[in-house]
Amino acid sequence: MNKNNLKCVVDIVMFIDFCSVTMTGFFLGFIIPIGRGVNKYFLGIHRQEWADIHLYFSLLFVFLLFLHLSLNWKWIVNTSKRYVNEKRTPFILSILAGLFVVYVTAQLAIQNCY
Repeated sequence: MNKNNLKCVVDIVMFIDFCSVTMTGFFLGFIIPIGRGVNKYFLGIHRQEWADIHLYFSLLFVFLLFLHLSLNWKWIVNTSKRYVNEKRTPFILSILAGLFVVYVTAQLAIQNCY
């Protein structure tokens, strides 16, 4: 399998996995009730099992994300060099702002879990 076919397969699997993470997250957030004394089953699967499925899909997505980045690393480096050379400050600031948004989102998600 050549590199382009591998990229295509990784991207398709990543899309399907992202849809699965979104779907299980929707089930956990809006469909399956939280609390004692309620029916916590949906499609014959308990809420905790849905949470486990959601976790496994999420871990697979992170693995596929790193694989996707490694397969496209040459393009990322070349594109970054082109933008850094032309307009250095706005590009770097946008990258830092994006990283800050990801960091804040992760912190809020962690705080909501505990």
